[in-house]
Amino acid sequence: EGVFGNVWNFCYGGINTCNRLIATFENAGGADAAAFFSELKVLRAYYHLIILDVFGTAPIVDTFDVPDGFKPTSVTRQDLYDWVEGELTANVPLLPQENTGATYGRVNYYAGQAMLMSLYLNAEVYTGTAQWANCVAACDEIINSGAFGMEANFFSNFAVANEGSSETIWAIPYDNVNAGGFNLV
Repeated sequence: EGVFGNVWNFCYGGINTCNRLIATFENAGGADAAAFFSELKVLRAYYHLIILDVFGTAPIVDTFDVPDGFKPTSVTRQDLYDWVEGELTANVPLLPQENTGATYGRVNYYAGQAMLMSLYLNAEVYTGTAQWANCVAACDEIINSGAFGMEANFFSNFAVANEGSSETIWAIPYDNVNAGGFNLV
């Protein structure tokens, strides 16, 4: 297992959590629940994007309600790419276009654009077809938003209290007591 098993388990654990929360909100109903669907679907697509990048062929898991013993079948790298792109292009436009304390640690429009940029930057490897124009368009959405800028001090991005960093597109908050980890690839 090692590193690759850890990546696989981390991503599919995240996918499962997203699917569980989507199912919970669907069952609860209400207008407030709809606001979370796009964010969760983009986050779920992000985990699939990591799987696409590291493994290529893998299962798409987009539901929580599965029978006991469920074993999803792997799809081709092209199919996984198409699914991730479809989820991102359908849901990123529905996310908030702001970079504030309210979106710190949340998946917002710009985090989604960064995911699209990463997908398109590597599209030629994933599918055999370059997507440079789409990559540039996603970058331009972030750059031209005016929501981000370069910090005067490079190291301020890595400070414990970096909530006010003008460079951060998507922060993943950690806390020594309540949210330890930092289990990134």
